[in-house]
Amino acid sequence: MKRLTIVLLLLIMTMVVGCGKNPQSNKKIDQLRPGNSVIKENRSAENYKVVKKVEHDILGQNKMQTIVLSVYQIYATPLSWNITVDGQKMLELGRDDYDTADIKFMDIDGDKRDEILVYRYSGGSAGAVALNVYKPGAGKWKELFAMKNYFDLPSKRFRMKYTGNYRVSFVDPETGLKAAIPLIKERYKESEDFLPKISSWVDPISDYEFKDTDGDGVMEITTTQRVCGISHADTIALFKTMYKMQDQKYRVDIVSLYDDKGRLLAQVKLPALQANNEIEIITDIKKYTPVMSSVQGIGMIPEFRTNLEESKVQYYWTATDGDFLVLGNKRVKEVVNSGDKVLWIPELQENAGKTTNVIITLKAKDAITGKTLAKTSLIIEQDGAYYIVKS
Repeated sequence: MKRLTIVLLLLIMTMVVGCGKNPQSNKKIDQLRPGNSVIKENRSAENYKVVKKVEHDILGQNKMQTIVLSVYQIYATPLSWNITVDGQKMLELGRDDYDTADIKFMDIDGDKRDEILVYRYSGGSAGAVALNVYKPGAGKWKELFAMKNYFDLPSKRFRMKYTGNYRVSFVDPETGLKAAIPLIKERYKESEDFLPKISSWVDPISDYEFKDTDGDGVMEITTTQRVCGISHADTIALFKTMYKMQDQKYRVDIVSLYDDKGRLLAQVKLPALQANNEIEIITDIKKYTPVMSSVQGIGMIPEFRTNLEESKVQYYWTATDGDFLVLGNKRVKEVVNSGDKVLWIPELQENAGKTTNVIITLKAKDAITGKTLAKTSLIIEQDGAYYIVKS
């Protein structure tokens, strides 16, 4: 009996150890993970699937590059999307409850170079669409517009109530927009009892429109959301938000409410973010004469102060008289740089002994849009052989 007991114990131990090493058991455990759990295994190439592959000149250098949109998925469930350019990974976006994705190209900022538009689509009845717009570059891409499009946020943001006589009050506390939405009486002949049950029901964004509304060469982006009545199929209004580019970033400019026939019911223009830009020319000396052996001219640098976010600036220098000295001792009348020191020198000595004023003008411009952000000038007064910085 003891011998039989020992044999049975050994057999049980062998079975336990064997189960612990069984790779099939581990695989089954992995498959029981919920679809929204964080899977930390190494991402293998077999889990990536190419969604779209195109050739496009994204840098505007007459050179085609291969852009690939891929989805990373587990058990046919998308977890993220990424974009590569000539094999180099440039961007990754999470799923955020979207099922499919696509990329498109469009010049929306008017610089003759296409931006990359990344769309993500939901398979739900609301037809929710997310959009991210990027300015491609040799390094990190700059995000110009991002609309993650939370599914439950619209109905939490807005206030709707049936007020009787086939009218629904609509309030957007975030912007102050208020309106009365008229209902078409004939549409509710057999469902009037449902009208008092109308509540705040606004779908996520389902459409994006690109249009240069003010003629400045930069497209505005307008989003559209359906406002629903007694059912999801009962569209009673459209809520539209126009985004305008300011300081290389899209910001809300106008919100509007239209009835289901496209007639404007209410509109609110939001105050623009006012740029607080100041620029000053700093000189290294205040008095100069060409007979000074240790100094070649009057050195100047820009001092630009702004509350703008991530603004890339170029500086434009001009002078009414004299020249700027650049590399190779070359005299030029205008200089465009990124903030480097410039050196102003007077004309040749035939003007010596005269009394006149030289005006140095400096403009700070947005490097992408060309918009002037700030402007200043200073006066150099010629007094005989001397040049004196006055202001």
